[in-house]
Amino acid sequence: MAARTPSSTTPLSDEKVARLAARMAEHWPEALKPEMPVVVRAMRLGRILQEETEISLRPLGLGFRAFEVLVALRSCPPPHRMLPSELYDAVLISSGGLTKVLKALEAEGLVRRREGEGDARRKPVELTAAGRRKAEAALKAVSEHDTRALAGAGISAKGYQTLARQLSALTESIERHGHRAAGAGPADPDDAATKS
Repeated sequence: MAARTPSSTTPLSDEKVARLAARMAEHWPEALKPEMPVVVRAMRLGRILQEETEISLRPLGLGFRAFEVLVALRSCPPPHRMLPSELYDAVLISSGGLTKVLKALEAEGLVRRREGEGDARRKPVELTAAGRRKAEAALKAVSEHDTRALAGAGISAKGYQTLARQLSALTESIERHGHRAAGAGPADPDDAATKS
């Protein structure tokens, strides 16, 4: 799938949100809560960022979940090792989805499973040398693209720090008071580890 490039006549995502908010303000004002435009923009931004990341990863033969796993492992001190339960928390992936990703990464020689007692959940996952190189190349590709893509936002380094704190507050509030806090987890995604 080719990247979508808006034409000069195609409304950008934020313009669509603004139009929706304007229509609601006029025709359904009681439904337009102060947080709604923020939530809608956050959801759209998340989808756009994930799509952009997936496109950046295609030349490396990686999918989004595999990228998350490799980066999480690379972020640990040598030998870049984590338990599956730690990876589950780090990448916010279902246990079934994580198992599929790890099997595919192991088959490609990017991770190895160290022997441990009990079942596979107790076997540490470790980056191989090839996995480390892949993680570093993938993060470089994604980071360079993000820098280019976000350059037009006009946000300073201090501004990004402020935005990060605000997003963190929103995330924490949703996790404490949303559906997940009540035990309703996400559906088990059928994510492929690598691009076929």
